[in-house]
Amino acid sequence: ESTTLSTVVVTGLGRTTQTAAIGYSVGSVDGEKLSVAKNTDVSTALAGKIAGVQLIGSPSSTFGNADIIIRGVKGLGLSSPLFVVDGTPTAQENVIMDNVENISVLKGAAATAVWGNRGQNGVVLITSKKGARGSKPAIDVNLGGNIENLALLPGYQDVYAGGYSSNNDTPAQAGTDAAGQYKFAYNAAIHPASWQAFNGQTIIDYGADESWGPKMAGQQYRPYYSWYPGANFGVQSPMTPQPDAINSFFQNGRTFNNSIAFTGGTEGFNFRLTYANQNRTLILPGSQRDNNQLGISANYDISQKFTVSTDFNYRRVKTDRLPQEAYRNDGLNVTQNFNQWWQRQIEMERLKDYRNADGTLNSWNIGDPNSGGAFLKPQYWDSPYFVVEENYGMSRGNNVFGNLGLNYKITDWLNFDNRVRLNYSESSGDFRIATGGLQQDSFSISSSNNTEFNFESNLNARKSFGDFSVDAGLGVNLRTNRSRSTLMATQGGLTFPNFFSIAGSVARPTTTNGYSAREVRSILGRASMGYKGIIYVDATIRNDWSSALPTSDNSYMYPSISTSFVFTELMKDAAFTKYLTFGKLRASYAQVGSDLGFNSVNTQIGSGSIFNSYSSSSISDIYRSGQIKPA
Repeated sequence: ESTTLSTVVVTGLGRTTQTAAIGYSVGSVDGEKLSVAKNTDVSTALAGKIAGVQLIGSPSSTFGNADIIIRGVKGLGLSSPLFVVDGTPTAQENVIMDNVENISVLKGAAATAVWGNRGQNGVVLITSKKGARGSKPAIDVNLGGNIENLALLPGYQDVYAGGYSSNNDTPAQAGTDAAGQYKFAYNAAIHPASWQAFNGQTIIDYGADESWGPKMAGQQYRPYYSWYPGANFGVQSPMTPQPDAINSFFQNGRTFNNSIAFTGGTEGFNFRLTYANQNRTLILPGSQRDNNQLGISANYDISQKFTVSTDFNYRRVKTDRLPQEAYRNDGLNVTQNFNQWWQRQIEMERLKDYRNADGTLNSWNIGDPNSGGAFLKPQYWDSPYFVVEENYGMSRGNNVFGNLGLNYKITDWLNFDNRVRLNYSESSGDFRIATGGLQQDSFSISSSNNTEFNFESNLNARKSFGDFSVDAGLGVNLRTNRSRSTLMATQGGLTFPNFFSIAGSVARPTTTNGYSAREVRSILGRASMGYKGIIYVDATIRNDWSSALPTSDNSYMYPSISTSFVFTELMKDAAFTKYLTFGKLRASYAQVGSDLGFNSVNTQIGSGSIFNSYSSSSISDIYRSGQIKPA
């Protein structure tokens, strides 16, 4: 549940404000109410706790975080809010959940003007726990774990076996008996002489990737595996449904979520050091992620005037066998295959042994024995166990974010705050498709890094004059963003089976490099005035100069104004105030500026492929005049 209306909430840039003074919508929830269920990400933790915050995805089949939208869709697509930890913008997966003291959600444009155009979809402000001054050293230990299993599958039919139709036309060719059962027809020209004994045995359309073939009534038939050389060659088996086959493919997932924190302080110093580990496996076999996080916060009074402070966090994550998602026709999304391309008589346990004695692959989706030839090669789909065990990706990532600040207390009501903020992330990964399957064997590697610096200075004033209160500030900010990425992939297959290296590419490998850089300079002014704790007026104005816009027209300004009226302050003696303890009317108006992405002003020229040993270039089909104006 949210905190009560009499509390103080964080509204940005280290500024805390009484809820009564806020003229726009802000929701707040304490960390204690988030830690009960040991959530693994911020979005899931906020679900159902703050009005206007909608959870739009809580993945259980991948390691991805849930997403939220604030106050519905604002454009052509779903846009996530900006996540800010102790004043530093970062990704929500970098948050140490056991270290959260409070979360404030800024919902309106008036609330987000202080964060620039990145806050137009809302801002989630996360305040970390700190050590207390004058406190004894203490240790805080949090241990948690959970087990998850597959909860829901579509309703599958268990009447018909593999095939495209269940009549005498099954499959749509000669060879069925009067009951519509497809039969093996021995042909001396294409079959070994020893197969004559199989003549007339019931078979099915193994190559069909649907299950609308003959009715399953326990009749004897030749399952797919009985055509592979080995102990089961030539055996017949009852044609019966396997209602638990798909469910048996999935495993129980588990999550261990543990942390330990050391806190302490003296009269002029406080600190908190936190280590957290999250080890998780999914319901898909083989998938695993190990997430290690370290956080430190400290404040130290150099003198009565100067205070230095820091908040830094480090995260290292290792992910193995990340599941493939979305609609695809390469068979790598095994969950999709079960729901769309499957036969209901298949025994899942037999698919685990997906390699024959000679090392070749087997699968349920073989060809037609009546056609002879290499019919044992899968038609469309490999064994799902071959997919998850030998066709997979791995990734490694590191992130560092935080700030270093110096505050100068000019007077009791005026201070000058300076901070440097960093958010750096780098990741690397690879993906492999093994030799021998339906898909061409391949290997790719990728790497990326992103760096954001914010250099900011703020002059803050807070003072009361009789019945009036003033809270004002003037600030400047310089934000720089740099990103680089590289992707390399083999082409034409691998020169040697399962030689997973770019050097093993049969043809010239593809290489893609990405780079972007931008700089935004900003100046911000804000002022809030209150009268007797009854009425408040708050105004902000911000101007940005963006390097992504034309140099001749790269400035844009956006203001906001809001007011709140606490009418219950005028009715303290009224009888109904024991039922209505707090009542407020508020109104706000704001504009949020917009910007462009990197390299979006002029028509782009890109590098193309090699043509007869000559390099080539391509011109974008999107015309850009270079004269766009900021909104």
